[in-house]
Amino acid sequence: MAMAPDPTTFALIMDFADTCLDFARIDISESMQGRSLRSVLENNTPEVWQTSMYYRNWEHLSTEHKVGAHYGVRTHKYKLIYYYTEKRKKLGALFYAPSFFHS
Repeated sequence: MAMAPDPTTFALIMDFADTCLDFARIDISESMQGRSLRSVLENNTPEVWQTSMYYRNWEHLSTEHKVGAHYGVRTHKYKLIYYYTEKRKKLGALFYAPSFFHS
């Protein structure tokens, strides 16, 4: 089994538990919110897979990241960020300026 995931797929933190259960061959409860990444890791991404994701950065100007607290939505082409402490928005095209965003 080669582990060469498709670099264009999104993995969410809530997918990790399902993935561990799947690899351990333990039944995954329908009440769990994630999806196993096993097929993605085996380079067999399902046709219906998440194409966007919501995220939130709680650390306001932390020493390590130096980024204002914000939340956003990201696709493979765009990222929309709202810096709620500053009440400003930022829209970026990742395909046009990939170095513009590093998260």
